[in-house]
Amino acid sequence: MAREFIVDGRTFPDPDPNRSVEEVKRMMESFFPELANAETREHKKGEDTSYEFVRRVGTKGNKRDKFILMPCPICATDPQIVCPRDVDAQCLHCGQQFCGGHIGIHLKAVHCVSLDLDYCSKR
Repeated sequence: MAREFIVDGRTFPDPDPNRSVEEVKRMMESFFPELANAETREHKKGEDTSYEFVRRVGTKGNKRDKFILMPCPICATDPQIVCPRDVDAQCLHCGQQFCGGHIGIHLKAVHCVSLDLDYCSKR
């Protein structure tokens, strides 16, 4: 049973299946501030579920804290790192978030993205 999130007609994959829909919404508020007062609509597609965030008309501001401190998933599972770092980079392929030190590892291991840019200068 997969989840997807829809904001302004754009579909985003589930960033973390362990988080509630409200936590994902708050996480996405840093990229889409208009979600602060949006309502959530649930749509079933077979076994999959879509959550659409729809802006409310006539409301302003956000009374609660917009930011959730989230550790990088690689930092959180690495036994050599004592204090997990907060995320500051997002993978454009799958939408997952990582710290700046681990985004490259994720891109190379999961999406086979070459991080060696030497080929750009060779002819």
